[in-house]
Order: sequence, then C-alpha cells, then structure tokens
Amino acid sequence: MFKIAVCDDENAVCTEIENFILKYAKEESLSVLVDTFNRGTELIQKLNEKEEYNLIFLDIEINSEKGSDLGNFIRNTLKNRSTEIVYISYYKDYAMSLFESRPLDFIIKPVTYEKIKHIMEKYIDLAGGDDKFFVIINGKLIQRVLLKNIMYFERSGIYTSVVMTEGRLLSHSSFDSIKAELPFVRVHKSFIANLKYVNEYKYSEMIMSNGDFVPVSRSHRPEIRKIYINEYLL
Repeated sequence: MFKIAVCDDENAVCTEIENFILKYAKEESLSVLVDTFNRGTELIQKLNEKEEYNLIFLDIEINSEKGSDLGNFIRNTLKNRSTEIVYISYYKDYAMSLFESRPLDFIIKPVTYEKIKHIMEKYIDLAGGDDKFFVIINGKLIQRVLLKNIMYFERSGIYTSVVMTEGRLLSHSSFDSIKAELPFVRVHKSFIANLKYVNEYKYSEMIMSNGDFVPVSRSHRPEIRKIYINEYLL
C-alpha cells in the first residue's frame, strides 16, 4: 500500500488532489491511503508520531508556515531521505529555492488530474527501483545492496567504489559496466551520482547528503543541470 499525505491550507485543494490520487489508484489497481492536513503542524505531529508516508504533496505557503521549511524539517531534522516531496504553489518563482529538500516535483496551481497523474507515474517509476539490488563482487565475497541506498559510484582504478547512505564498499566490477539511468546519472568520467541524494548543485560540483563533494565535468554540466531541474525541481 502507498501512503500519501496532502498538506494545503485550502480544503478544496486537499480534496481535489485526494480525489485525483484515488482516481489514478483505481485506474491502475493500486492500494492507496491518503491523509489530508490544513496545517503544517498537523503533518509534523503525525511524522513525529512515526507515521510514514511514501509521498507528500506540500503547499509552499500554509497560512503563516512555509512548506520549504517543512520539507527541510523532513530531510534534516527527521533525517528522512526516502519520502518523496512534491511542492504546490500558485507561483513558479519558488522552484529554485527548493534544492535542499530535493523534491520529486513542483506543481503550479490550479491542480489538474493530468498533473497528478504525471506525478504518480513518476513516483511509481522511481519507487519501482526500491527493491532492486546492485551486486558487489569483491574477491570471493558477493554482496547485494539496495540501489535506493547507493548515493554514488566512483571509479577506483580498475574497480568501483560504491558509496552508500551507510558506508562505502569496493566492487571488483568495472566502473564502465555500470548502467546510468535515473535517478543515477553519469556526471563525470569517474562518477555516477544518485540525484536523489544531492543536497546542493553548484554547476561544477554536487554536494551529497553525507557532505561528500562530487565533481561535475564541463562536458556533462548542461545536461545534468537540465535533468536535475526538470526531473527533480520543476
């Protein structure tokens, strides 16, 4: 079952998004539970009570609260890297200020079924990789690690360093044998990064959620910037 939260100070918007999500779930035969909130504090209380959501639709301005602050609370205070966040706003100008919380997407009101369907398809596509594994071979040791826990791959001589949310392992697999597909993108001849773990993008480098700096080569910069903004911010 997918658990989804919708937080917006307009009841009509919450109801509309909930109905669109349930419509999509019915069409795709998905099991979905939707909780709606009109205040950010209500959502925070639920999260503090260890309620877990796969996806959160979050209004940029909820009464006097800022949705971006709530997003940063989820990422930095709760250390929640797995819940996807979709920001909602009447204005497009906010998009570039939301890098830190690494949102899945950004919706401009009015909300339509087509927009919600696009978000759900995007989420389902990404979530499909949650149970996929990367096989690390190191001598006689063969170990499987979840792809969703890998932050980036780094060329290490003829081998590959696999940097995860907890620790680093050396794989005897060739770096060039690794297939880069979203959310993994080749950003440098020696690095493939998981864009979901990028805290800050500075054009020539990325700062990952663990504080590591990953370089972005000149030849990859235009493409990476476009992918990161289009797929993870807009």
